[in-house]
Amino acid sequence: MNRKMTKKTKFMTALSIWMIFLSIGFAIPSIVEGINIAKNYQDYYLRDEVLLPDSYTYVNLLINSKAGINIQIDSIENGSIWQNIPTTLAIMSKDQFIAWGLAGNLEPNIQNSTYLFHRSEIQVDNLRLEINGEYFFIVYNTESLVSEVDIEITVIPWGHITAISIVGFLFAVSILVFIMKILSAAYYNGLVKIKGSTGISENQEITETTSGQSPSGREGKFCQSCGTPLTPKDGQYCPHCGASI
Repeated sequence: MNRKMTKKTKFMTALSIWMIFLSIGFAIPSIVEGINIAKNYQDYYLRDEVLLPDSYTYVNLLINSKAGINIQIDSIENGSIWQNIPTTLAIMSKDQFIAWGLAGNLEPNIQNSTYLFHRSEIQVDNLRLEINGEYFFIVYNTESLVSEVDIEITVIPWGHITAISIVGFLFAVSILVFIMKILSAAYYNGLVKIKGSTGISENQEITETTSGQSPSGREGKFCQSCGTPLTPKDGQYCPHCGASI
């Protein structure tokens, strides 16, 4: 019994140590990816930006190719709350932006832009850029009217979110297994305590079972003189040789 308990104790201790290291191993990348999400999540707002005819405003952001970009741009005639007017959104890489500036910052077109949109209300959901890098989001007033634009650009780091989802799931599974191990150990220890409280050890149970002797009988005993099997009816003397038992 002691040997069995020792083996089980060693196994549970080794399992506990392994689960602790496993949990730490999953917790570290989860924390790192959480930090990366906070660093790579970007939210840009611009309200009531006044644009003269043939003028523009822009914002430049570092974009990861696995990120999703949500864009909302509303353009109205300056001083009006009803009349929407078209505007142009051009997304350019850094090299394209430099070349566009050297060319005189003329109205953007599809040849000098990665993406180009032209409408009175621009809404883009989960746009993906193929190459990592710095990009310029240019809002250009192509109309002869003075306009007011509202710009909202959100960059969601889906790559990091996917990574933390996978690692977080594995971390949760490891914690669940660790909790189940603790509960099973507690249940096992509880059974041992209950058995110990009865005052009968497992060694005693094994001895009594192998000897075949009950607490009040002589089944399984033999005469020490002649070897004759004895029973409770034999009294104090061997029925075969008469020796005292």
